[in-house]
Amino acid sequence: MSAEALPREQVLLLLSPWAITAVGGRGVLWTTPRLAVDCIRLDEADGGWVRGVADPDDDEPRDVAVELATGRVRGGRMIG
Repeated sequence: MSAEALPREQVLLLLSPWAITAVGGRGVLWTTPRLAVDCIRLDEADGGWVRGVADPDDDEPRDVAVELATGRVRGGRMIG
């Protein structure tokens, strides 16, 4: 697990190797579905989205973006 504070957005992101959970002033805001097989790397937060790569060291890394307000996901592995 790791944590990424985004003070401007007033959210703390908790990263497991597979999913992201956002925590705000009132508690847990959302948790993504499983996005990766081995790990998630976050690269930037901008315009209400956080962007990174699912399984960056894999032969087929996948871009992933998560909307901070809702937890809506674009990309990633989307493993059920």
